[in-house]
Amino acid sequence: MVFFFGKTDGKLDEKGRVVIPSQYRKQLADENISQVICRFDAHLCALSVFTPSVWEEKFKLAKEKIDENTAEGKKLLWQLFSSIEYIDIDAAGRILLNKSQKNDINVEKEVLFAGMGDFFTITQKENLQEKMLSETDFENLLSEKLKRN
Repeated sequence: MVFFFGKTDGKLDEKGRVVIPSQYRKQLADENISQVICRFDAHLCALSVFTPSVWEEKFKLAKEKIDENTAEGKKLLWQLFSSIEYIDIDAAGRILLNKSQKNDINVEKEVLFAGMGDFFTITQKENLQEKMLSETDFENLLSEKLKRN
């Protein structure tokens, strides 16, 4: 099982390829993962990158929780699953971001990888800094969420 954490800078090359951080790449290699699933997350203004097994679990959960027999459910599932893209990891440990993905996160050259546990995100530094809580708000909210009932 992979576990992604930490923040790491990256740079897109002229073709739009970016090297996956070594600590993430090692975990992917250990699991023999040569392809990832990518989806734009509007809340974070980031690309969320999943391993196939993690995405499969999220797919199962979505299918359990969303009623595909309703108009709303169909729209949710359609938008969710039509926004997914498979990306191959090349021999050098890079992934290629297409024009749409680069536009989604408004990035041309420099990116920031951020681990999210069972997946990681790719965004521009400003996106992460804008979305982060202050240290005090973070500590307070984390303490509140982790309280035992």
